[in-house]
Amino acid sequence: MQESLRQCKAAISYPGAGLPLLLRGPTGTGKSFLARQLWQYAIEQGILPPEAPFTVFNCAEYANNPELLTSKLFGHAKGAFTGADRAVSGLIETSNGGVLFIDEVHRLPPEGQEKLFHFMDNGTWRRLGESSDERSASVRLIFASTEDLEKHFLATFIAGYPVIVKILPIAERGQYERLAFIHHFFRREAQRLHHDLSLDSEIISQLMQETLEGNVGGLENLIRNICASAWTFGQRDDGVLEVKAGQLPDRLLMEVPLPFRRRRNAVMIYREGGVFPRVSGQHQEYLRLTENICGLCEELAQENISARTFDKLVYQNLTLYLDALMNKESPRARQDKRLRFIEDVGKAIAAHYDLELNAEFAYLTGRYLTSLPLTPVEASPSVRHVMLRWLEEAPGLAQRVAQKLLDVVNNKYDLLIDTLDRLVVAAIVSNAIDATSGGKVKALIIAHGYSTASSIAGVANRLIGEKIYHAMDMPMEVAFSDVSRAIVDYLQHTDTRAGVMVLIDMGYTKEIADALLSVIHGPLVVVDNVTTRLALNVASEIALQKNIEQIAEEIVPLNQSRWDVFWPAQKKARALLVTCITGIGTAFKFKI
Repeated sequence: MQESLRQCKAAISYPGAGLPLLLRGPTGTGKSFLARQLWQYAIEQGILPPEAPFTVFNCAEYANNPELLTSKLFGHAKGAFTGADRAVSGLIETSNGGVLFIDEVHRLPPEGQEKLFHFMDNGTWRRLGESSDERSASVRLIFASTEDLEKHFLATFIAGYPVIVKILPIAERGQYERLAFIHHFFRREAQRLHHDLSLDSEIISQLMQETLEGNVGGLENLIRNICASAWTFGQRDDGVLEVKAGQLPDRLLMEVPLPFRRRRNAVMIYREGGVFPRVSGQHQEYLRLTENICGLCEELAQENISARTFDKLVYQNLTLYLDALMNKESPRARQDKRLRFIEDVGKAIAAHYDLELNAEFAYLTGRYLTSLPLTPVEASPSVRHVMLRWLEEAPGLAQRVAQKLLDVVNNKYDLLIDTLDRLVVAAIVSNAIDATSGGKVKALIIAHGYSTASSIAGVANRLIGEKIYHAMDMPMEVAFSDVSRAIVDYLQHTDTRAGVMVLIDMGYTKEIADALLSVIHGPLVVVDNVTTRLALNVASEIALQKNIEQIAEEIVPLNQSRWDVFWPAQKKARALLVTCITGIGTAFKFKI
């Protein structure tokens, strides 16, 4: 939808009278809503003055009277037809300096299309029945249609649309858009009722899953009916109107599980415009993760990717998601007590199955489960079928470890894990088991700026085809000590036996060594003057599982970068030395 919005904004803001814009899509997809939002956008951006009119005309209302329809749009002269006892201005004339939204434009007769095309082309028109000089106006035109263009429009009229945007049904849009619509319509009802709303989170859960009749319009009507039902019960003493799951229509109420799922918190909708919990950047990242995984399920179903590739890509998407969270979550989120519990359980279960898994798999599982938002995201039945099939065919050991971990966590925190969660955790365990066969060098990129490190790491990871780099962006106002703490927190949960390579843009070599040598278990290489080329060269060698010192000696000098290698202090195990001078093996017997 972002690309569609970009096209719409370009059309409404184009110099002159903008570009004619045609919105195509089924009934109820929000075409009228979008047209009004574009008018408001033009006013907010100073493209149109605050008093600019927004006029709506539906051709379907006059479809059986083509002459009257044409008259409504272009106006008519006195005596133009029977009953025309005076001259009347048309909507094009009264919309001068503003926006004219013409809905159901496919109902416009051919002669009306010709006149409208002439206006779109030249900015001039004549009233019906006029033969004098043409009139002119500056009007931004937005059209809407539910029909196929070629069947209902003249070729010349179609050619007059520089911008044609398809508006998808709500079922085909992303989860984030649907959630934004839900919040918007509840907020509108809060304003209409003059009361803030407190929603059971299960209401939002069901609305996110509902197959809506009428698209966006159907969602709006459904939410209005829910609020009307809640209104009959009155508001709380503090003036807040409670909207409970019991106010859902019967067909949705039947789908509500008993007891409710994990996200039982109330969602506050404030009539001034706020939502708490908000549609946060964290929630947006979670929705992006689920949409990406659902897309991978479809690729797997079509046999475009193998099951093993699917496993790797799910894991890669998860790590990108958790990386994004690190820049958006509060420090308190990292102190969640559930994290330590899940990590401890993960280590214990790995030991139970005699697996020498690194601590990263339990850490990733904990970070994922504690990041789940209030509102669950449900996959379609076809996608859920693919998930279940993959889980059935996943390696048995990975499946058992993942299920055991989830069972223990679920019994402790009553999460009621769903299919998507099982799939993600199984992918984490599967990749952790694979990693034990041969460790790779861990690599980080640190750079000053808000997104420099992320940009370089993103390019390298995409071109190599796997997650090699963990990025640490360092805004100018942030102290290096804060960044180093984040690095230490990351490496403490990572297998560093193969070594850690840090690529930095400038300085801090000694500070990095001082901070990291106490928490890593292999050599540390710090490379100065990071560039995209250097990052790519190093990443390709890491992907081949080359030794960290070999990479530093062979690759780094080619990029004219300075590097230093550090080794952590080796902690020797406590030992008891026993000797004897008898020569008859007394010391050996003590050892036994």
